[in-house]
Amino acid sequence: MRRGASDVGPFRFLAFRHELERRACSQFAALRRPEEDVPAVLHAEIAPRSVGLLAAEPLLGLDEVGESRLALDLSERIRASGAIKAGLLMPAYHPAGECLCLLVATSGRCEATLASVHRAVEEAPRLGRWSKPTMRVEGLFVDALLAGVARPCPDCGAAVGQPHYAGCDVERCSSCGGQYILCGCAGNDPSAGAWSGEWSGLAECRARGWYARRAVVGWEPCRPDAEGAREDLNRLAFFREFGVDELYAAQS
Repeated sequence: MRRGASDVGPFRFLAFRHELERRACSQFAALRRPEEDVPAVLHAEIAPRSVGLLAAEPLLGLDEVGESRLALDLSERIRASGAIKAGLLMPAYHPAGECLCLLVATSGRCEATLASVHRAVEEAPRLGRWSKPTMRVEGLFVDALLAGVARPCPDCGAAVGQPHYAGCDVERCSSCGGQYILCGCAGNDPSAGAWSGEWSGLAECRARGWYARRAVVGWEPCRPDAEGAREDLNRLAFFREFGVDELYAAQS
């Protein structure tokens, strides 16, 4: 079994969902007024069995633009935390009436389950039983969760924050910056090159504002919000090798 496999397996996924269902029930048990509701609550599991609250945001009443911005913000919060699982509890509606929706996501997998909200005059709202989960879910917030959750190393399966397995072709050398499987530098520190949840260099490109998009021939630098923009790893590689930011000057 590759490193990290037990952290994202069916048992751990189920345990995470049950924990969020329990927290949702506690939220509703704390409500006292008939009109009270709960906000959208974002939880994340940063390390196995370590579930924390990332955000609590108002959701009802948002227009389409507001929902898009909120989804992007939640995705960025998940990504910044390095979470291996994420769960979003949010008020929603379905043909049978008001409900609470729970979306739970990990690498390449998302489930949704619903619980009806029962309201009565002069009584606090109550939460019904959770439905059976379904994996056939899609939409704005599903995409946000899946985009934010950190994935295990695509080659060796290392979990976020853990060193790569020997022979992994994704591991970068902490000494020279190249692929460790090719350089084999004696000064490489495996812990320094631990899997971050994404390909090495992407975060540095974002921090420097280095993005590129396909041109008629090759690539051209562009703004982060330009159509087709992606982190410019070629520019970063040139900078790391020569110490100057002149990739495109050298190509002109």
